[in-house]
Amino acid sequence: MMMRFVKYSASREQNGARSSYAEAQPAFAGTAKPIPYARSGRQLITLLMMLLTTATAWADITISTPAEWETFATAVSNGTTYSGQTVTLANDITVSTMAGSSQENSFKGTFYGGGHTLTFNATATADNCAPFGYIDGATITCLNVAGTINTGYKYAAGIAAHSYGNCTIQNCHSSIDVTSSINGDGTHAGFVAVEESGCTLTITNCLFDGSITGSNTTNCGGFVGWRNGTLTFNNCLQNGTLSIKEESGSATYNRNGWSTLNNCYYKTAYGDVQGTQTSATGSDLQALLGSGWELSGSEVVPIMDSKNLSLIHI
Repeated sequence: MMMRFVKYSASREQNGARSSYAEAQPAFAGTAKPIPYARSGRQLITLLMMLLTTATAWADITISTPAEWETFATAVSNGTTYSGQTVTLANDITVSTMAGSSQENSFKGTFYGGGHTLTFNATATADNCAPFGYIDGATITCLNVAGTINTGYKYAAGIAAHSYGNCTIQNCHSSIDVTSSINGDGTHAGFVAVEESGCTLTITNCLFDGSITGSNTTNCGGFVGWRNGTLTFNNCLQNGTLSIKEESGSATYNRNGWSTLNNCYYKTAYGDVQGTQTSATGSDLQALLGSGWELSGSEVVPIMDSKNLSLIHI
């Protein structure tokens, strides 16, 4: 938060014993309405308290424990959107609470995973089950997601159940395992269950190598369960498995077609074939996927180091 202070002075009139305080107004970059001048000691204290409250309300936050995720997730579901803020995951943690309960109560900030793993273990009690229930204009980057979702309902996914607005998911790795008992349409996915109408969702340098399993379940997508908006994939790899009732009606990357895939690959196709099949491994696969990927042992994974991310060219 940028702040500048105009010079402050005070003068006292002998006859009226009246103090006049300078026009000492804090001006915030990008603030349309200036904060009123402080014309008394009490007003000055009030003003300083307002500034402190504002700074605290808009401060970035760090999540290091499951309890802190619980607090964060509950806040999102109750209407704290974190718009304009960055939430950083500082440790590998295991959680079960979903962040976001509706489009109105959705995550709208930036979530930086820092290469850490968010293990999400949950048993759904209704439609929508994912670490983020709803995202709207959000950015999620450098996050590993693991864990298991057991569901007898629709819309389970590794990152978000629903996306709205202009959303970006970059350099993320989903190894989520969805076990579905729903009979028929599941619309489950490795990353986002439903990209809603009007949403522009861009998924870049991302890997799905988890699984979606359901002997009676149909209609799932490797990355996105159903596309309603503008959907673009850049330099992604679909290496997950869909072991469901039938592949017809499902898709390798996303259901409902009309997405743009730039330099995207798959190991095994499911339902609608999207992207390019490859059997490459190791450094050959890394070279195919580009500068947003690296070798980690024998595995090719998205780069999770924010310093290295600055070198990526999409």
